[in-house]
Amino acid sequence: MKSFLGRSSGSSRWWLAVAAAVVVALLAVGIALGVYFAGSGSGASDSSAAAPTASPTPVASPSGSPTPTPAAAQPVSPTPTSVDRPPTPYPPMGEGILGGPSCPEGWLAYDIVAASYAFCAPQGWNVIVRSSDGRMVDVWNPAFSARLAQTWPKGGEAFPLGEVSVRIDNEPKVSTVEEWTQSCDQFKVAVSGREASGCVRYGEPILGIPEDVMRVAVWIDRGEDFLIVSAGFRVSETADADKETILQLARSIHLR
Repeated sequence: MKSFLGRSSGSSRWWLAVAAAVVVALLAVGIALGVYFAGSGSGASDSSAAAPTASPTPVASPSGSPTPTPAAAQPVSPTPTSVDRPPTPYPPMGEGILGGPSCPEGWLAYDIVAASYAFCAPQGWNVIVRSSDGRMVDVWNPAFSARLAQTWPKGGEAFPLGEVSVRIDNEPKVSTVEEWTQSCDQFKVAVSGREASGCVRYGEPILGIPEDVMRVAVWIDRGEDFLIVSAGFRVSETADADKETILQLARSIHLR
């Protein structure tokens, strides 16, 4: 039997089989080539991604010594703002100043300007002004000054033998002379052209003052208050001389 092409049906089937085989072969070749090129592209991409990055060119360090590492800061001890030492003595007046007191030979004059008076003290004694207004002044003999310099600020015994400490103090008249002089030997002394009251008495165990301590005081009436010169010292062979030194200091006071 022949087909519409003029060939037999068996021959047509053969040609169809050949054609199908050719198509299958071409498809196989195409698939193989696609796989090959696809694999080649992937490999190139992977090779590019895996390529190592070039290291930067090292820069030569500048010549010279390397910069030293800063040392750890050392703690600095704070500078004390004040030193615990005996107070600085007050300077004496210059020689030949008009209006100053007339001092015994070998004594120096001291002007307490804020409190409007001046006085004399033996050379070698320290004068300590306790307040800016001059209301309280201490006068120490050399033995007292030396002991205080060694024991400051602890102090120690108030009246060691050989030490004399004089206090010049402005006191209001709320406490009268009579209150202090009830049990003492009273006397009068001229100070700055006027009469002043004086008193000598000994220690009182009730007040903690040894009985062999002599206390001398002179009250100078200034109208509104008293300028009091007082001292305490141990009774010894120098007691009379010490008492006279205190009285000379009181008599030297020059009021303004």
